[in-house]
Amino acid sequence: MIGEVGRAAARAVGVALVLTVAVTGLFLLLNTGLVLDSQQRRMDRDGAPAGGFIAIGIATIAVAVAQIGTKRATRTGAITGALLTGPLTGIGIALAVLPWRLVGPASADGSGLWNDYLHDPLGVVLLAVVVWSATNIGMALGFAIGSGSFALSTTAGLALAPALLVAGFGSWWLHRTEPTALLLLLGLASLPLTMAIAAGAVWLRDAAAPSRAGRARAGVNRHKECGSPSR
Repeated sequence: MIGEVGRAAARAVGVALVLTVAVTGLFLLLNTGLVLDSQQRRMDRDGAPAGGFIAIGIATIAVAVAQIGTKRATRTGAITGALLTGPLTGIGIALAVLPWRLVGPASADGSGLWNDYLHDPLGVVLLAVVVWSATNIGMALGFAIGSGSFALSTTAGLALAPALLVAGFGSWWLHRTEPTALLLLLGLASLPLTMAIAAGAVWLRDAAAPSRAGRARAGVNRHKECGSPSR
């Protein structure tokens, strides 16, 4: 069990690190002003903060891809991953945005979470909580898609695109809005719910496993019966 927990913890650290590095790389690329065409016209770097936050939202749901391959992990390992990946990703991204703000442009209207990020700790905590909660949803989708159950995988797969759109738009909205204690309380209130959803997805994945095993055994038995010589 300790080995399973250790592997799950290491995987959670790796996923959080990859997501943090990926969204940071994209932000820095946008912040340099991308060349758009052969006439050397460049993208306005004022859009880098919005692009970076949209990437954060998409990344939290895209973590589903990292969880699809965990369908054979034990329940203990899966739950450990579900409990660790969200907070590690939230803390990592919230801290990574601090240097973003140092090198990035101020918002046009001089307000919003992005503009006050270096001066208002509430914004840092709020972003960490929101990313944590959204990552839990992404992990739940990943567990469901990788469950092997046609109904569960199909339902989660259909929910993936809307979840990406909502997360991307929500992150864009977050970087423009003023962080408030009410928003933080709402974010904190969402954590138990999204953690329960992630744990529930693990339970559904495991509940589908016996039926898959039963169908596999039935197929083997039918094959043996068909192949046995008649007397």
